[in-house]
Amino acid sequence: MTTLKRVLAALWLQLFRLLISIDQLANVLIGGKPDETISSRAGKGRLRGSFFWSVAADCIDLIFLPFESNHCYNSIEWDE
Repeated sequence: MTTLKRVLAALWLQLFRLLISIDQLANVLIGGKPDETISSRAGKGRLRGSFFWSVAADCIDLIFLPFESNHCYNSIEWDE
């Protein structure tokens, strides 16, 4: 792997970690658990039958559809 590819891979990893931390912060600001993402919270809410979180999960899943299906369910942190 070239040096440029290694640097770009390291930058991508840091960006990914930063986005996760922003997501977790946003979840805390709306009353969620500190180490859980909004996607995980929405997925759990959908499983509980919450109307609000089901709609939120549908919207989030739609945004992530080009990358994966059932994003919120796949993001559930079962230990949180």
